[in-house]
Amino acid sequence: MNKIARFILFDILKNKIVILYTILLFIISWSVLGLDNNYTKATLSLLNVVLLVVPLVSIIFSTIYVYNSSQFIELLLSQPVPRSKVWFNLFLGLSTALIFAFLIGCGIPILLYSSIETGASLLITGVFLSIIFTSLAMLAAIFSRDRAKGIGVSIFIWMFFAIIYDGILLVLMFQFADYPIEGIMATIAAVNPIGLSRIFVLLQLDVAAMLGQAGAIFRMVFGSGGGMVISMIILAIWTLVPFLWSLILFNKKSIMMLAVVALAFSSCAKNETTAETATTESVGTEPAAAGGGQEAVVDNDSAPDIVKLAVSNPDLSTLVKGVQAAGLATSLSNAGPFTVFAPTNEAFAKLPAGALDDLLKPENKDKLNDILSHHTYVGVIKTDYLTDGQSLGMVDGTPISIKMVDGKPVINGTINIIASVPAANGIVHVVDSVILPN
Repeated sequence: MNKIARFILFDILKNKIVILYTILLFIISWSVLGLDNNYTKATLSLLNVVLLVVPLVSIIFSTIYVYNSSQFIELLLSQPVPRSKVWFNLFLGLSTALIFAFLIGCGIPILLYSSIETGASLLITGVFLSIIFTSLAMLAAIFSRDRAKGIGVSIFIWMFFAIIYDGILLVLMFQFADYPIEGIMATIAAVNPIGLSRIFVLLQLDVAAMLGQAGAIFRMVFGSGGGMVISMIILAIWTLVPFLWSLILFNKKSIMMLAVVALAFSSCAKNETTAETATTESVGTEPAAAGGGQEAVVDNDSAPDIVKLAVSNPDLSTLVKGVQAAGLATSLSNAGPFTVFAPTNEAFAKLPAGALDDLLKPENKDKLNDILSHHTYVGVIKTDYLTDGQSLGMVDGTPISIKMVDGKPVINGTINIIASVPAANGIVHVVDSVILPN
């Protein structure tokens, strides 16, 4: 577990909700198991509590935590940290903290009062449910930037698996009772992780009458031993599929999904009119002219931003024309931070004849914007931070790849960094070729 996951883990373990959740589980487990001499009956009672409380707390708490961590995620994404690593460590920290809370709350009473076989199966079930509903929470959160909608989706997921699903299963069994559908119903039973967890524990007990319709079918088709093995495999799949799905969505949505800075950049880029660049005739800071953005502010005392840095370099004059034509001047003058891979005039000259003039036409503004956005990364990436095999998600939503050749970073296998110049709102890497999206 690396620093990101450890930070999230300890942050959650200190959360009052998690502490209350742990204490509540401990009190319930101790009361149920300690006051009933029939350990089978007590285990069944505690199982019902675990099947309802653990998924509910896991999915709701995780969903809220992901939304509350948006600024923390933005900060991590502005650093040279792979997006998949950020998302995985968020999941690892969340699920590990909830597992610890469950094991402390239920584990001690179970180990003291329950049989080893049944107690172990109940603990395994709680661990799986904590992980599964954490991954489902992250999937719900990545589907919508609206907090209320995301929490609503999470509540519906819990209600569906905890309550609605069993009703659907019973209706199907009643409607098709005259048909040999045992195998089909056993497969459908495996769709519900809560029902499957119940079956996994009950298969350890001699309580066939309490297995319910899905459990009875499961035992009849697979037998006790086979049902246990298949239950474990399916629960393991449930832990992976929602998380991997959320990871794919997280990577595809680019930084604009979670980073407010990138969202502002993207929206400004499509709607701004061409802005004039800063003049350097006055000393000090003067108000911007009407209709101008930050790039129109005259400030000779502070370090230049990315736009002013490009304007001051004659070798980047073609890039400056493109930035103005695409309406990106104000965006690249904002606080950022940004990393811009800036092609030189010679780099633009390598484009096919007439290609540059065509891009600068007003009707091709969106196309030019996409190309220049492919040269911009939200965050500061110094050359020392670039590593072999690294992939950087650019503002346009598509990545560039980094390869180290003789100790120097090469972009997409052929494009070299000539020089790197820090700016007030990021850093500019001067490159020898235009980086075209695939």
